Amino acid sequence: MNHRLKRSLQRWLLLLLTQLALISCTTGQPMYFHSFSFNTGSDAKIYGHPEIDVLDYEYGSSHQFSTRPSKEDWQILAMNGRDSFVAWSTTGAMP
Repeated sequence: MNHRLKRSLQRWLLLLLTQLALISCTTGQPMYFHSFSFNTGSDAKIYGHPEIDVLDYEYGSSHQFSTRPSKEDWQILAMNGRDSFVAWSTTGAMP
């Protein structure tokens, strides 16, 4: 095979593989409509008397979509004199 033709095919093949790799990185995971919630007061054996303290939570992965308390959530908790969460919910598109 001609050296020039071989070199040209190698470049096109490298270009094609690079494009396929970039495309596969951008497709990501499918998103689904989902809800997450907890309520320690209503889930307790005796309504309004939680048996647990939710000190922190995270639903999801730190490398992808996740829900967790924001700085404002922690400030509101502190302003109300609490150190644990009673209830939380989120709804939306999640992987």
